[in-house]
Amino acid sequence: MPDSRFPILGTSVPPMLGRTTILQKMMGALTKSVPDHLQVVGPRFAGKTVILHELAARLRKAPTPYSAVLLWDLGHQTPATDELFMQRLARELSFVLKNSHSEYADLLGNPQGNPYQDIAEVLDALKDDKCKVLAIMDGFDKPLSNGQLTRNLWDQLRELAHRPSLRMITASRRTLRDLIRHPDAQTSDFWNIFDPNPVRVGCFDESD
Repeated sequence: MPDSRFPILGTSVPPMLGRTTILQKMMGALTKSVPDHLQVVGPRFAGKTVILHELAARLRKAPTPYSAVLLWDLGHQTPATDELFMQRLARELSFVLKNSHSEYADLLGNPQGNPYQDIAEVLDALKDDKCKVLAIMDGFDKPLSNGQLTRNLWDQLRELAHRPSLRMITASRRTLRDLIRHPDAQTSDFWNIFDPNPVRVGCFDESD
């Protein structure tokens, strides 16, 4: 039975039409020898979520470097604190690793203390297994808008993202740099891990 946290293509999230150039660009950036961390930027209703669902579906089916693809909608049940964010990330990773790495999923699903340390341990183990996880975080505007998440969280995410077993995609209406509100968060190096040229999603063009 499909997990209720993820909309089903064709019902809540419509199938993708056009956008071939954008999708090919993202697939290339994510499957090259050293994949990029990407930020997807576009106005509301531009189709960012549709593209991300199609991307996730293709990466789960095709022979790719990713043994698991996480699609997390941060616009719903948005974590308001650093601790809640990391706890939720651990649970989301646990869910997508259940089929391919059940022992790692059990560790993340039953945290024994510090979820950041548990995630780091699992990512190190995935590196040894020569596996990668892609974490797609849609609606990234929402947790940034409350201004309560601190530099500590962003620095922890940067440390996780430096591991070759994890790649990240964020989707938001404006660039991440434009969205940061907490003064301390602005000084984190987390924002520098992303390709400086965001994937822009706008109106359909002639190729679409």
